[in-house]
Amino acid sequence: MCGLGRHGKGTLFLSQHLNLDVDAVTFGKAIAGGVDPLSGCLFRTGGRLLNATGRSVMQSHTYAGSSTRALVSAVEVLRKLDKHHGDLARVADVLQQSLQKMAEHPSLRGHVAVHGQGLLWGIYFPDLIDGANTTRWEPAIEAKGAENKVADSDLSRKYADWKVARTSTLKSFKKACHEERVLPYFVMKAKQAGCLLTPVLDLTASDAAEGVRRLQAALLKTKF
Repeated sequence: MCGLGRHGKGTLFLSQHLNLDVDAVTFGKAIAGGVDPLSGCLFRTGGRLLNATGRSVMQSHTYAGSSTRALVSAVEVLRKLDKHHGDLARVADVLQQSLQKMAEHPSLRGHVAVHGQGLLWGIYFPDLIDGANTTRWEPAIEAKGAENKVADSDLSRKYADWKVARTSTLKSFKKACHEERVLPYFVMKAKQAGCLLTPVLDLTASDAAEGVRRLQAALLKTKF
C-alpha cells in the first residue's frame, strides 16, 4: 500500500526522495499491480554474489504457476509508473487539503484526526484511541488471568461502558460509509479505530475530492 510512488514525491521509493543511503529496499503488492503475487528486494551490492551461488529467489509452491505472469505485470507497471508521478503529486495535494479541511469541520473537530501523505492516509478517532491507550484502566485490570478481566467493580463498569461506546461508534461509522457509498479500509482493532485511505495511483483530482466529500458525509452521520 505504501510503495512505488504512493508517497507523492515523484520518485519510485520514498528513500530516494529523502536521499537515504540505504543498503536494500524491499517492495511488494504494487509492483505487479495487484494482478499476481510478487515481491522483491533491491540490493546496493551483493546481487552478483547471490546469482553466482546458483540459488533462486523466485516464489514457488502455491504461486509457482503465476511467476511469469507476475513478472510480465511488473514490467508493465514500471514502464507506465513514471507517467503518473506528476498527476499523483497534484492529486495528493487535493487529497491532503480536502482531508485536513474535513478534520476541521465544526462537528468533527476533536472527534476525527487525519495523518499521512501522498495517497496513503489514516483517519482515526482520538477519543476512542486515547481511551484504549490510557492508563486509567490499569488499576482495574488484573496483571494475570483472563485478558481484560477487570478486578475493581467501579472501574469494571466504566471500562465496560467505554468498550460498548467504542463498538457502537465503529459500527455507526461503517454503516454510514455504506450509505454514502464510500469504502475505506476499516481499522477496528483493540487500540486502533478509524480507517485507511489507499486509493489507486491513477485516481483523478475530482474523484479524490468526491471521495472525501462522501467520507465527510459518513462521519457526520457517525454517532461519536
